[in-house]
Amino acid sequence: MKVCNKCLTEKNKDEFTRNRNICKVCKTIYWKENPQYQQEQNLKRKLKYANDEVYRKKMIYRQHLSNGWVYRNVWHKKMQILKILSVPNKEFFIEYIVNHFTEGMTLDNFGNKKNNWQFDHIIPLNTAKTIEEVEKLFHFSNIQPLWRRDNNNKRFKID
Repeated sequence: MKVCNKCLTEKNKDEFTRNRNICKVCKTIYWKENPQYQQEQNLKRKLKYANDEVYRKKMIYRQHLSNGWVYRNVWHKKMQILKILSVPNKEFFIEYIVNHFTEGMTLDNFGNKKNNWQFDHIIPLNTAKTIEEVEKLFHFSNIQPLWRRDNNNKRFKID
């Protein structure tokens, strides 16, 4: 148990963001009420993207993976994500993910909505210190479907 510095309520540790003393609910309220804070956070992300090539590669690959899945019906042979994942074709990757579905997961309930599933990296991406390590962690065998809430609880841990 941990006490939030903002609302002074005792809550479970999983209700806090990593290394913070403010609960997720208070952080969300603060985010919505303070556009200056939003701008500062966005600027930090932009600077990190511009200056950290490992971070940039992670973001690019994540976007390729997400877009590739969302637009899986229009994938073409030269799509970059297939090379990144080290898969021979899109059908192979789709079948691999479907075989790892748990009850309730479908091809259509992927994404950031509350009750959807997301791609999880079994060995988290934040362990990568070089671009080569990022590429290894994007191998299809390191990716699994996981419910959004479970993925958020897992965060940077290896299960």
